[in-house]
Amino acid sequence: MHSREGSTLLEFERLIPDSVGIAMHAADGIQFLAWVQRALPDYATPDSPVIDDPNLSRTLAFAWARAVWNGLPINAAGHKPMAMLDPADDDDCPCGSRLPFADCCQHMPQIPPLTSSVLWPYVLANIQPAERDTLLAGNRVPRTSLIEFAAHLLDHDRRGEVIAALEPRLATPERYHDEETSILLDLLCEAYGMSEKGARRKLKLLHMTTEKAPRSPLRSEAWQRLATIYMDRRESERAWRAFHQAQHDHPHAEALSVLEVELLVAERRIEEAKHRATFWAAALKRATRGSSSFTVSPPIR
Repeated sequence: MHSREGSTLLEFERLIPDSVGIAMHAADGIQFLAWVQRALPDYATPDSPVIDDPNLSRTLAFAWARAVWNGLPINAAGHKPMAMLDPADDDDCPCGSRLPFADCCQHMPQIPPLTSSVLWPYVLANIQPAERDTLLAGNRVPRTSLIEFAAHLLDHDRRGEVIAALEPRLATPERYHDEETSILLDLLCEAYGMSEKGARRKLKLLHMTTEKAPRSPLRSEAWQRLATIYMDRRESERAWRAFHQAQHDHPHAEALSVLEVELLVAERRIEEAKHRATFWAAALKRATRGSSSFTVSPPIR
């Protein structure tokens, strides 16, 4: 949301999570709107006209409250909130101007309801773990939102919650094995960490994935992870076999470039590593320009 000069009016990095947290526990849309009207100036950027223009602040508060409230997939009780609808033309405008709605915000530009993919990560952060587990078990949460939520938890070192949230979603690799699921696998492996117990759980997950998943981005990710583990153990032959399996399962995976160079460096094949790094850089550059799809040439080994 920008002013006519192009500057941002509000600090959305703070406003979005705080708004969702309040909306999740509000009794109704009216209570939530009242909070937005009081709090919105606190989220204004420096020099934002919202600070000094009460009319703009009122209008913006109503538009923002409606966008968040009508976009919420569920509230803290697990129910879809009743939508915040427009009043009748002659009713007082909800923004608080005391003008009829028809003479006030009815003709103002509206903010479309925020999409569930934007709001779900914040919804998950504001419900009890038991309710979260129920939602995740029912596959109601989009995987893109779960990715963002898991990444947020990892940033705050809440690894146990990541494991609890993601393990059930990766228990059936024969059913879910696309790009998004491969990202979830990567996040779960990060959550396991480097402890002895975590390493065992990670290895078990990776082996199960390679055995049950079909050829897919998910199975490729599992093979890539295994290749790294074997490389760390100095099991060169197993590392290269895992690399080739990963390449077979998802030839266009960009992470293969780094993995191949790392394997070559681990074997002190420095000149070959430089050669492949140059090749991969050129391939990635072509793909970025959109001139061709990301194409993998046969590796040196």
